[in-house]
Amino acid sequence: MTAPLFHACADPAEYRDRARERAERPAAPVPLLTTGRPDLAAAAAYAAPLYAAGRTPPCSDTGLFLTPPAGACAGTGAGQGAADGHEALWPLLRPLARRWVHSAEEVPPSAGSVLVVAAYPQLRHDALRPLLRPAPEQGQDRSPTLLTGRDVPSLSWMLAKQYVSVRPEVVGRALFSETGTPPAGGPGEVFGEADLRAGDLRGALTGRPWRRVMVQGHGSDDHVNLGTWTLCGRASADVPSGPARALPRCGHGHACFKPEDRLIGPADVLTAELVLSSCANGPFADTAAYDSRYQVMLAALDGPAQSVVAAPGVHDSDRPENQVYLAHERPGGLAGPLNRSLADVTPGPVYLQYGFPTAPGPVRGSALPADPPADLSPDLPAERLAVPVDRAVAYLSGGLLPARHPLRPRLERFAAKYLALLARAARPYPPAVEEGLRSDLQSLDHAIAAQLRRDPQDPLAQYPEYWARRSRIAGAPEAFSCVCGLEAVRTVLAGLARLVPDTEPVLCPRCGDVAVRQSGAPWVRTDGPQTLEAGAEAVLTVALSEGRPGAPVQLGVFFPPFLRSACAVEPPGARVRLSAAGDHTAEFTLRVAPDALPQLHYYRVFAVQDLAVSGARRQFAVVPART
Repeated sequence: MTAPLFHACADPAEYRDRARERAERPAAPVPLLTTGRPDLAAAAAYAAPLYAAGRTPPCSDTGLFLTPPAGACAGTGAGQGAADGHEALWPLLRPLARRWVHSAEEVPPSAGSVLVVAAYPQLRHDALRPLLRPAPEQGQDRSPTLLTGRDVPSLSWMLAKQYVSVRPEVVGRALFSETGTPPAGGPGEVFGEADLRAGDLRGALTGRPWRRVMVQGHGSDDHVNLGTWTLCGRASADVPSGPARALPRCGHGHACFKPEDRLIGPADVLTAELVLSSCANGPFADTAAYDSRYQVMLAALDGPAQSVVAAPGVHDSDRPENQVYLAHERPGGLAGPLNRSLADVTPGPVYLQYGFPTAPGPVRGSALPADPPADLSPDLPAERLAVPVDRAVAYLSGGLLPARHPLRPRLERFAAKYLALLARAARPYPPAVEEGLRSDLQSLDHAIAAQLRRDPQDPLAQYPEYWARRSRIAGAPEAFSCVCGLEAVRTVLAGLARLVPDTEPVLCPRCGDVAVRQSGAPWVRTDGPQTLEAGAEAVLTVALSEGRPGAPVQLGVFFPPFLRSACAVEPPGARVRLSAAGDHTAEFTLRVAPDALPQLHYYRVFAVQDLAVSGARRQFAVVPART
């Protein structure tokens, strides 16, 4: 007969003896204190399909043990003194950290991994604030691992679960989400909005053992909404109350705001790891809105899960975090990857890790995926969409283009399409988004270039003057070498309103306005002979730099209206592709008519990439042909 994993101790004295025995003899059952809490003994029996013996919990660099003041009662459910209850845990707690302290101020910034142990009444934000400040660098996560429970018996049960391993045959993982379901076909099982509305969610969550489950929806201290179902934190057992005294409507005898037959207790979810992905589902004792008898996170800790990831405050998790959850295969907990995913919009830590992370295990029905999964485009940042969207919106809404401009309908469709895709719920992007963006940009760039070739006086060509009148110089001017040999000056003109993009003109004391670009667009530099005889031809060079590497650019050359009958260029335009360094050099042939008047002429070159128009201007003199 297989020896039991856990041993429920209703007598505190027996628990102390059993804890010492387990510390000295790892083959002994792991004890849990059930004084006044028979529900915990039932939870240990319910968890049996998930676990096997043989786990040695990780050893943190620093342990923070928050105990109540001397003489205070931790609420063990049987009137046991807090000091006695906490002291009994020590044989099993001591191996979990190399060094133990009793206040967050004693934890140095370079402490490494930190384990916080406290019964829930002592798990206060004001006591842990030094450990919960946002990391100085975006994306870092230094949040501690926590062990807690609503009372000392609950804490002893959470501690006991750290000493068992997940059975190798328990491999299933699932995501239950009503707001941001990733595409099907990846690792794990996904239950989306339609499943939550029509399916048997209770059977899915409780009818089989899971290795990992995430529930994602709107919620609060006491619940997580899952379509017509609700993960409800109301305790069914006689458990301690406090510290907050406010009660939800059911605490005052009123019916629940959701159907009673569709309430599921977190302790009924048969999983080794439970991720609660809603707002404020794991508040601290001094930040909770509702009495602890109604807390979702505390109810989950009383259940079978040895690891619970919960969020103490508000956040905007969505499809990106759901995808991170499904893709996670690396050692370590999920709180860190989820916090890194949210670091661009929410200062962390957003999620906290309760219990040491459960090992990922293999995924049933699929090979281990890369992290992130292969069906997404991790190399397509949102900024690649945002930059051309900004430019399209500036053209449309900044007053540059008239109402009947031929490109307005296309620019409006582009802006609407990709503005919608900037939402976090649309990320990470599948390959189709990157392919669509590339196609749309190339098509619109071609249309802009064609419009400028047809009408060099088009409003799109007039943006430098239009936006300059609505800007001011930002920063110090910089020296810029002009093709004539003199030192030109480059300035940054910062738009006074968000709809006015920054532009960068280059002014030469001899040649005038020799170059201009929208910030972030390619630089254009053009050169050719300073003097040409009437009837002659010459080669013009156009050099591009600082463009988007490897991307195409539309080029064109044009003359002012009074010179178009006297000068021509071949080809009138070209499509080139920048090198990996973002540069390229092209050549055009300039022809001067035999009857061209001898005077100073000029031509302009434009380049279009990602909806931005860059330009350069070059002067040349026409002299009479020699006879």
